[in-house]
Amino acid sequence: MTNIHLTETPIDRDKLFERVLETLNTALKETVHTVEGAPQASVLMKNDQYRTKPVFGDQELFFKDVRIGKSGKIIFSFTAVDDVEWKQCEWDSAQLDKAVPLFGVTMAEKLRYAGEHLPTLVDLLIKDTENQMLAEIEQEKVAAAEVHANNPKFGRF
Repeated sequence: MTNIHLTETPIDRDKLFERVLETLNTALKETVHTVEGAPQASVLMKNDQYRTKPVFGDQELFFKDVRIGKSGKIIFSFTAVDDVEWKQCEWDSAQLDKAVPLFGVTMAEKLRYAGEHLPTLVDLLIKDTENQMLAEIEQEKVAAAEVHANNPKFGRF
């Protein structure tokens, strides 16, 4: 389970996780997943109140989106394909890996990663996004330095 408050980098954590969420939402958009067993989920009822209820096996779910929860964990939200008594159900990555075991496989395919353990894939995506952002910051520094180095008027007063 990745907790956003545990990462320590020189980049803005909010921007990092905004990009991670955007990547996940784009990659997993319009995917359908099947629940196995009867796992407990945080369910948003039609009266807009959350309850913990089982989502029964063979229930097909549309991926809705991901967000950062109050505890700092990435929360995956789904809506039911069939008509049910709730609006959406949610799990963090560790719970989702047990509730929908093939979700990690789908995510790995969409993001072109190896493996299928969802918490590991999420951690890998965060690390890769962080490294990409750090590389972009370095490229900006190099570009700024080149602009000043190639300017014949720089430093003349």
